[in-house]
Amino acid sequence: MSIESIQKVGSFQGAGNVVYQNLVGSPTTGDLWFDYSNVALKMYNGVEWTAFSNTTGDITGVTAGLGLSGGGLSGVVTLDLDFSELTNMTGDISGTTEFIIQDATTESRKAASGIKLSAFNNDSGWTDNDGTVTSIATSGTVNGLTLTGGPITDTGTITLGGAINNLLLTQLDPAAVILSSESFADINTAVLTAAATDDRILSYGYSTTTGTVTSIGVSGGAGLTSTGGPITSSGTITLAVGAGTGLTVNADDIAITNTGVTAQQYGDAATIPVVTVNAQGQITLASELSIAIDASQITSGTIDTDRLTDVTLDNVTDNGNTTTNDITVGNLTSTGIDDNATSTAITIDANENVGIGTSSPVNSAGYNTVTVGQVDGAQMIFKQNNANEGFIFTSANNFDIGALGNFNIHAGSSGGVGGRRLTIDTAGNVGIGSSAPTHSLTINGQDYTGAPTAGTYGTLGLISGAALGSGGSVTFGALQSSNGFAAIKGHLANGSTNSQGDLAFYTRNVTTDAAMSERMRIDSSGDLIMNGGAVQTTILTTGSSSTAGTMIGDWTLPAGSTFQATYADLAEKYTTDAEYEAGTVLKFGGDAELTQSDTSNDFKVAGVVSTNPAYILNAEIEGQYLALSGRVPVKVTGSVCPGDILVSSNVPGHAEVNNNARSGRIIGKAITNDANGVCEALVTLM
Repeated sequence: MSIESIQKVGSFQGAGNVVYQNLVGSPTTGDLWFDYSNVALKMYNGVEWTAFSNTTGDITGVTAGLGLSGGGLSGVVTLDLDFSELTNMTGDISGTTEFIIQDATTESRKAASGIKLSAFNNDSGWTDNDGTVTSIATSGTVNGLTLTGGPITDTGTITLGGAINNLLLTQLDPAAVILSSESFADINTAVLTAAATDDRILSYGYSTTTGTVTSIGVSGGAGLTSTGGPITSSGTITLAVGAGTGLTVNADDIAITNTGVTAQQYGDAATIPVVTVNAQGQITLASELSIAIDASQITSGTIDTDRLTDVTLDNVTDNGNTTTNDITVGNLTSTGIDDNATSTAITIDANENVGIGTSSPVNSAGYNTVTVGQVDGAQMIFKQNNANEGFIFTSANNFDIGALGNFNIHAGSSGGVGGRRLTIDTAGNVGIGSSAPTHSLTINGQDYTGAPTAGTYGTLGLISGAALGSGGSVTFGALQSSNGFAAIKGHLANGSTNSQGDLAFYTRNVTTDAAMSERMRIDSSGDLIMNGGAVQTTILTTGSSSTAGTMIGDWTLPAGSTFQATYADLAEKYTTDAEYEAGTVLKFGGDAELTQSDTSNDFKVAGVVSTNPAYILNAEIEGQYLALSGRVPVKVTGSVCPGDILVSSNVPGHAEVNNNARSGRIIGKAITNDANGVCEALVTLM
């Protein structure tokens, strides 16, 4: 306890004793007081002063913890190291490992790196001395291996050398020796006994006995003769081929003798070879036979018509193959293919025009034509899987193309869904760029994120002639009449490069009007021109509150109609000598038309800077909007209550109350109480 803590209880009064009743102020918990009368140091506990005790005592108990023994309840106690609490070391010993060593009654610890083996006696299994092996002797040879290099008394090399000989199976590892009764595994780490070797040979079907072949006999087979046998020791056996019917044996080969045949080529592209062969394989007759084709037997292949001079193909079919026609006829020089009826089925004339169902195909100079029939109702039918899929036919000067499913026209592709450019589905919907139209006309054109440029017409391009006033149009009508009732039409104004024009909208007013009338036009400059019609809309905007717009013309607000404004005052622009905040009171004068007021009850007062005017006047000039009439916030000084008359004050730009103001000095009347120096007021200059 510091002396400062003791002194804080108060100042001394009397001759050396501090009487707590005479302390300055009331004691607080924790204050100290030294009572000289009773020679005691006391502390205030919040209720009374209590003295510190000066008695002494003993520690009531000391308990040995983990690894210790001893302790006691009083007096001097001793703690000893308890070796029975130590555990066995399970990890590796390193240089930093420490051991606890007991020497008689003294224990100490030492690092493993500092322990010498000489410190341990023989009773612990250690030797108390160290030294060097003084001699290593080498002698003798075992199975050809000799150990040399000794004796060694200090350092040196012992060499094991020689070649293994006289090695007995009994000296080997029994696991590496295969006996006769064991299985024969193909391994390179074991050896076979003699008995096991015999068993191995017998397992392959060989005999373990030995001997000499004493005789080889020879005899000829069919067509062969043999000489040279029998052989009892050594010699040569010869086999000879005897000449037979139709065979000639030469020194190096055997030839088959043919009869009645001339050596030449038999058969070519127009003929087939015919040969006769006897039982010995001799060709006794050879000739050629011209090809006679029965077209009904042709199922696949190619007929080279350069070889055909006068051929009629009857009953030509594809042999029931409905997926591909396996018959190809090339270079056909015949003028017609007869269908066994009274007229020619297919005709190819000298100009390579093709007629189907007619022998006189149309000849068009510079073109090869295909003419299908020359009677009303001629048609071509396209099948798949023996079912009609599509057709082309003519009737009463009409040309019809049809399909049982969707009708598609491809461009820029050899086929497939991706190449469809125009589709008419079974419901009559037309798709341009769409193979699955969902409307009467569905157009899937190119995407243009910006305005169309020269040479691009967007998704749908309506192009007209070059005359001024012409232009593509879209007409809207109904089934009741072929005349449309509305239209959108382009009007060409300049037909030069990057042509210029207007877009007009037409309607028919009454059914008796022969032509529709123009109702609205967007000209090339972007102006919207209405021709006598009313514009009905709930919002007429420039697109942004910060974007100015213009109304030109003599406009009338008819009876019953009103203008509504979001804001409350009528304001007019005036030039000011500085940029003033909304609500500032201005007066006439200064370096411009208006300046900030600074005089009480000033007759030069002009009004208040508008915050958000509903109607503005004189908007084209530079300056600020001055509220002429209406509800606006006004800067004020002093207390303001609703109905108070406001005039200018000595505080620059602020108004004040003067309910006895003279005419010509009044700004308006307060609508609200003042709040933070601002109130709302009805501005009416009087």
